Amino acid sequence: MTGRLPPWLSRGIALALLALFLGGAATAVYVPLFGAYDAAAERLQEARDRLARYRRIAASAERIEQQAAAARAARAQSGIFLVGDTDALAAAALQNT
Repeated sequence: MTGRLPPWLSRGIALALLALFLGGAATAVYVPLFGAYDAAAERLQEARDRLARYRRIAASAERIEQQAAAARAARAQSGIFLVGDTDALAAAALQNT
């Protein structure tokens, strides 16, 4: 026995090995490429979501400023808290009282 394969079988094995090599090469190139694309798409979507949240916060800033001004005015008129812009002025008002 010489160990030689028939020509059709050796060609079939060669084609199978070529297909396996090409499939492995394509996988080695496309998988990281598509993985990077998916990661970039996910980061882009997260950035868009963050931007939408920031825009909602910016839109509500005026309303929050109005509420804070109303709370400061209510605190000043309540008479419960010491009057003074700083701690030192409030302490002086306490001493005067």
